[in-house]
Amino acid sequence: MSKTRVLISVGGTGGHIFPARALAEYLQDKAEVFYLEKKIISSSKNLFKILAGSLQALKVMLKFKPQVVIVTGGYPAVPVGLAAFCLRKPLVLMEQNAFLGKTNRF
Repeated sequence: MSKTRVLISVGGTGGHIFPARALAEYLQDKAEVFYLEKKIISSSKNLFKILAGSLQALKVMLKFKPQVVIVTGGYPAVPVGLAAFCLRKPLVLMEQNAFLGKTNRF
């Protein structure tokens, strides 16, 4: 039986990175994990950068072919989430705070 392919995308702060790393370590024996940390172009306000990042994320997803995409919030998660939506991949929003951040609400 082949392992599930999981793409984990994280923002640029420790509040996003450390929980995602813990999840990646946990899934390491159970799934094939592609860990994407701050490698996608993005911006909180620049639509061009969000679209460019979405294309970049699409390219990564078409190559890796994840079965599920997990994002931990932060503005770098927006292009990855949009790419997952375009490819009809299941998207898991991981929120480690008491209240949803702007990105996860979007």
